[in-house]
Amino acid sequence: MTGPVVDRPAPRSRGAGALVLLTALVLAVTTSAALNPGVTGQATATPLPAPPAVGSCLLLTADRSDAVPCDRDHHAEVVQTWPAGTLPPGIATFAAVAAYPFGSGGRVGTASCQDAQRSWVHGPEVPGSPWWSASSPVVDSQLLAAPPSQRTPSQGWVACIVVAPDRQLLAGSLRAGTATPPASRLGSCVEAATNAWGPVTLTCDQPHHTEILGSFRIRSVFDDQGRFTGFADDAALASSCAALAAALTRTDDPTFAGRLEVRAVSLFPASIWEVDAIDPAGDPVHTYIPLPQCVVELVGGGTLTGSVVGLGHAPLPLG
Repeated sequence: MTGPVVDRPAPRSRGAGALVLLTALVLAVTTSAALNPGVTGQATATPLPAPPAVGSCLLLTADRSDAVPCDRDHHAEVVQTWPAGTLPPGIATFAAVAAYPFGSGGRVGTASCQDAQRSWVHGPEVPGSPWWSASSPVVDSQLLAAPPSQRTPSQGWVACIVVAPDRQLLAGSLRAGTATPPASRLGSCVEAATNAWGPVTLTCDQPHHTEILGSFRIRSVFDDQGRFTGFADDAALASSCAALAAALTRTDDPTFAGRLEVRAVSLFPASIWEVDAIDPAGDPVHTYIPLPQCVVELVGGGTLTGSVVGLGHAPLPLG
């Protein structure tokens, strides 16, 4: 006997359910995109920082480079720069400079950096300068790489900096023409004892008897056409040396009441320049040109322990 047939609704297929779910997701994503379209584009790298300005002064550590006013203590003065992506002539990679941070004991330099130093740091043009070149502050130059926070392993700015030979702090700008006298440890002085080549040079913060204020200017014996005009006589050299000493010490009496003697003298016997030239009459000249120095020497006992440049009316730094 056959039982009754019960009429049941057909079960909903799984495929239809998945289609409904997919449709709902598409609507949700589309609605969200319409309400919040966002920004399309391509990610780009952040540009690396620019180098410090030429003329700025830097307080340095092995991993920091902070610009400070030049009348505050600082380690270095910037004289030339190269932005990230460029390198000084003669330098193959940025890493070659970055491998020697300031104070690490090693340093990197180039001819370009040395040229920038010479044009930046030199003696002032003062009375007496027609015959003499005032002594430049004794400094070193080197290349400095951007600190770690301003570089990648292969790129970053590079700067040529001038620093004290002992790499210690400075105060005041080293740029030629500034009013700040150089620190005594940047001055050119000599010991009293001599060897076969002349006195032993040292910095002026060490005990000494003589300070070199200037060196003979070779161009003074040539005219504008490069013709040899003759060496100055002793009186002209002595007078111009005294004028140079007065200007550099900033006093009308560079002898400081007789404690110093101002002299034009050849401290280094080997300092003679041999030259073939033409005189104003057009005749060939073969001559030897001595290269003296304009110096101040302490008279009597004791020693000097500092530079007299910029001293003015202050007492002599006697040891």
